[in-house]
Amino acid sequence: MRNCLVMLTSFFIVLFGCNETIIDNSLTTNAGFSNKLEIETEKSEYYIAEDFNNNFAFVSATVFNTSSDTFYANLGDGFRDGVDQDNLLMAEGTDGYFELFVAKNSWEQLPRGILIEGSKVVRLLPSKLYTLQGTAYLNSDTVGKFRLRINYYKTYSLSNTDTLKDISNTFFIYEK
Repeated sequence: MRNCLVMLTSFFIVLFGCNETIIDNSLTTNAGFSNKLEIETEKSEYYIAEDFNNNFAFVSATVFNTSSDTFYANLGDGFRDGVDQDNLLMAEGTDGYFELFVAKNSWEQLPRGILIEGSKVVRLLPSKLYTLQGTAYLNSDTVGKFRLRINYYKTYSLSNTDTLKDISNTFFIYEK
């Protein structure tokens, strides 16, 4: 009888231990994202009247390539030389997106600013920290929860079959 009790107790410990692991993994997995770029905004709360000019949002962030791989993204300043640029720009026609939370698992892209000189593909080197400038047009009705998203690639070709993507922390914009 004692052996049965010990076996039954062990069974429940293993059973609950496995369920705990499954629950923890589902909560920490960032499904659908590559988790190779860490994108962190400068602030978690912004106010249209205080932080932005004429309903044009300008959000600064850092981007860190946590992997040992080099990636490519159209986030460079077209006016500057070279494929290595420390400052990344998120604008219309680039691989950077400024998104508004709409509903459960649904995000809407906002119209972004433009780069007069255009943009270019740059390298995102392993273990390197970059600055990112995200822009979007807002109006007083465009408040709520936001995030920045970057699409990037192992190689940069016209087909872009190896598209990876990562997102920033969420942040809030208030009218005040």
